[in-house]
Amino acid sequence: MAEQQVESHNNPQESDVPPTSSEYHKMSEKVSSYLHQLKDVRGFTDWTKLNEDVFGSTWLEMDKFTFGTLAGLVSGYAAKQALKTLAVLLGVGFIVLQSLNYAGYLKIEWHKIEQEVAKKFDTDEDGKLTTKDFAAFWEKFQKAMSYTLPGAGGFGFGFLLAVFKW
Repeated sequence: MAEQQVESHNNPQESDVPPTSSEYHKMSEKVSSYLHQLKDVRGFTDWTKLNEDVFGSTWLEMDKFTFGTLAGLVSGYAAKQALKTLAVLLGVGFIVLQSLNYAGYLKIEWHKIEQEVAKKFDTDEDGKLTTKDFAAFWEKFQKAMSYTLPGAGGFGFGFLLAVFKW
């Protein structure tokens, strides 16, 4: 039994070894670059050239992260739909509250609300919500969603692809 544990420790499967923070960062940069350039793709030839330029493979080496990419795609699509619904609800709620505030039925101190929101989501504690705070959230989210996921490298790619292009 001890020999089996040592053997599996010496030969860990890909899914048993979680990606490091720098691996997440590199993949995130590639995906960001990919998504930014994807809007200019006009056909299959453009798409394969973009894949080669960004990822070094015309077919994105899908055999290595197909399951992770699929999980990212469906999760990204679900998140996009949920966020659209949430945006409508929050938008209507804001309009109602602000109308009541303007008419004098309520007194809402938006600056206090802004400070409380910033305090809750300000991960670098600089007193402001910035892209660094979002990047920290994205890294935590991606790490949690791809934990022990086979082909985890494709999760972020699939998720962002679904959110921005699907």
